[in-house]
Amino acid sequence: MNSDSVDFQLLRTFDAVFRARSVTLAAHAMGTSQPTISHSLNRLRQLLDDPLFVRVNNEMQPTPRAIVVSGPIRQMLEMLESQVLGTPHFDPATSTREIRFCMTDIGEMYYMPRILKLMDAIAPNMTFKVVSLTPDRLEEAMACGEVDLAMGYFPDLTKDNYYQQQLSTSSFVCIARTGNPHVGRKLTLARYLEAPHISAHTALRSMEVLERSRQAAGAPQPRIRLCVPHFIALLGIVAQTDLLATVPLEVARTLAPRNVRIHPLPFHSPVFPLRQHWHKRYHHDALNRWLRAAMQSLFQRNEPPAALATPGGPEPR
Repeated sequence: MNSDSVDFQLLRTFDAVFRARSVTLAAHAMGTSQPTISHSLNRLRQLLDDPLFVRVNNEMQPTPRAIVVSGPIRQMLEMLESQVLGTPHFDPATSTREIRFCMTDIGEMYYMPRILKLMDAIAPNMTFKVVSLTPDRLEEAMACGEVDLAMGYFPDLTKDNYYQQQLSTSSFVCIARTGNPHVGRKLTLARYLEAPHISAHTALRSMEVLERSRQAAGAPQPRIRLCVPHFIALLGIVAQTDLLATVPLEVARTLAPRNVRIHPLPFHSPVFPLRQHWHKRYHHDALNRWLRAAMQSLFQRNEPPAALATPGGPEPR
């Protein structure tokens, strides 16, 4: 017998007749006609050189050859239906997979506590890793599966190879220790510009948004007294000095010490999106789909419909 002559539909026909012992019932189960079932049976009889089924007392009884091949045929059909044609399934409760995120250091402190709390409840055996990569390295890592999701502000991931889904938006605020004399009863633009400031020179792309907005508005740059490489140092210094700092809202809400107050900026603050990004190779991957849905449930705030997704934009519903 030439295996090229056997197709999936012939095997399904054999299995249906074997189970039903009736051409009529088999046709009904498969949603087709009796002549179609009979035609398929005749093809199988020729291929296997055996009658396969013989009518006995109004039932189609299998021949010894049919009984021998029925088990392997059923196994092949089940494998095709579950592993090839079926919808992939991911079970977080039993998985030991490592999930790899790309986030900034601020993203780690903002996202990870809530992620871990959720995963302790629904994915107790999974592990997690956070990396921080340059834009070029991040694209490569996502394409080859080294990074499952990038979360935060990643304006470079806008090519057709990437999907993105907006989770929320953020803006900027000013922080100062309680009682800072430069703030007074209300932080005015004049006080903001006259006060000494501390800034963090980090790779945080959102700070570029603030600088572009300031330049476009022709606003003066505040007087920078001190530059530090990390936001953690900035927050500690603000809490102990009279320096002001302009930071993303999530930084202030998540990390600011108790004696540090959050003030609205005395000018319009630009808004930037916080999104989850993934490579199109993993758009239909069962684990990645589950992970994205979990992040959406944790972090997505009410956004307008336009914020919700295409390649290079949020995920289609």
